[in-house]
Amino acid sequence: MCVVVKIVFLAGSRRFAGEIGRIANILNSADVTVLLGRDSSNVVDKGDIITEKMKERINESDIIYVMAKHGYVGSTVTREITYAAGNGKEIIASETIKDPRIRQLVPKIMDIEGLLAYLKNSP
Repeated sequence: MCVVVKIVFLAGSRRFAGEIGRIANILNSADVTVLLGRDSSNVVDKGDIITEKMKERINESDIIYVMAKHGYVGSTVTREITYAAGNGKEIIASETIKDPRIRQLVPKIMDIEGLLAYLKNSP
């Protein structure tokens, strides 16, 4: 039996670092590999841009999960979503994103329990 390891790039604003950490812990405890986005890792680097390191993390990931509390995503997360969409990555958000230009790039909305079920049932 072949076990497929899912890698999830977890993106979200620094203002929600606590919730993002909780989601990362839940995913890790379910044997999901989590790569953190710049904002969600609460590390400041080169300001409001998506770095090569973030691009590498997105490229390594199977799914991009956006923690969009109250529909909010900041400018760095917007860039991460745009980059991921442009590279054919599957993007799922925790809530509907307010910005209609970004919302159209994120076709699936799931809470963490829904994401875990989805990961469990996807090939």
